Amino acid sequence: MNGINISGTIDFTIQNNNLEAFKINHTGDATNSAINIDGASSNGLVEKNIINNIEKTSGATISGITLASSATASNIKIYNNFISNIRANGNNNSTTGGSGLRIVSGNGYKIYHNTINLSVMGNNYSNQMLTSAVYIINGTSLDIKNNIFVNTQIGGSIYAIYSVNNATFSTLNYNNYFASIQGNISLGANSKNVNPTFITSSNLKLQEISTNEAL
Repeated sequence: MNGINISGTIDFTIQNNNLEAFKINHTGDATNSAINIDGASSNGLVEKNIINNIEKTSGATISGITLASSATASNIKIYNNFISNIRANGNNNSTTGGSGLRIVSGNGYKIYHNTINLSVMGNNYSNQMLTSAVYIINGTSLDIKNNIFVNTQIGGSIYAIYSVNNATFSTLNYNNYFASIQGNISLGANSKNVNPTFITSSNLKLQEISTNEAL
């Protein structure tokens, strides 16, 4: 159950959509997403979408965007998206909750200039639940740069980026992270740790104030 689903598609564009304020009632921990891309999908562009206030009211594991292409070289570009307030209410067996971007599988994703802000936790989350702005299960040659990843949720294990199975990166640099980082990920010499001030928790344009100048 997803807002937009792309499966086995070549040469696609998902652009300028507002996916906001909807609830998914899907019992269990199967992944649900506002935008889901799977099968042998390749040569795609996901750009300038606003994804906000997406809640899984039963179970866990929900994301703003899920990438699960089986293509050898996906060449899928994720550019300039705003993702905020993705959350799951969870259950007693939950281990993963909300994530802004979830990479399940695939090669060669280009992830540039996105802003992810997780600040609202589900009502019945488990203290064992893990949430992350970017959650990676598997992925190779991931190119991730010039993004802002923020997670200020309270409770559970809170990360800006988390990799389960030692994903490989062609580039992981020039990003801003505000939350814990999984210990075995090398962030790059030009990455930053700044708490940005947005217009609101869901309007992710940066305020024109001095503390944001470090970004």
